[in-house]
Amino acid sequence: MENSYYQIAHQISKNERSKHYNIMLMDPDQAQEKFNTAKFLEVFNILKGKYQAAFKLFGENNFQSITYEYFLYNPIQSSSSETYGKSFPDFIASIGELSELKYVKWIAKLDWFWFTQVDYTGRIQLPQGTLESWGNIYKGEAQINIQINESIIEQLEIRSRGKEYTIVAV
Repeated sequence: MENSYYQIAHQISKNERSKHYNIMLMDPDQAQEKFNTAKFLEVFNILKGKYQAAFKLFGENNFQSITYEYFLYNPIQSSSSETYGKSFPDFIASIGELSELKYVKWIAKLDWFWFTQVDYTGRIQLPQGTLESWGNIYKGEAQINIQINESIIEQLEIRSRGKEYTIVAV
């Protein structure tokens, strides 16, 4: 499936205007007021750092709206910023308005794996094509080609060459 970021952001934005997001998006001043609280800004910055490809995929406004919904149901505890957001991919997948965009969950899971690794060890199992799709998004390609095959699971791991790290399928 080939899409541009604009097309995906437009689809998500259109879906967000459904009844699920209607209250928040109907009054931009009220929504902006909610987005400017110190706790929300902390959560937004944490998730933006841990889900960089998802942030690029959604765009800032959509990511902000989704983060706010996540924040409402998953308030941050002061000591949990390292692990905060681990359930974000599953939360994204649970949003009915995003049901057509199933691949977003896998992109977010790979984000978590890459951006939360302290020692860059470990493995993750994801559908085939997730790594290539994630790489296209993360690099900011003008057109992204998302080819994820959920019937084939591949194992990914982080490997190092000197001080440089990469994710490879094993």
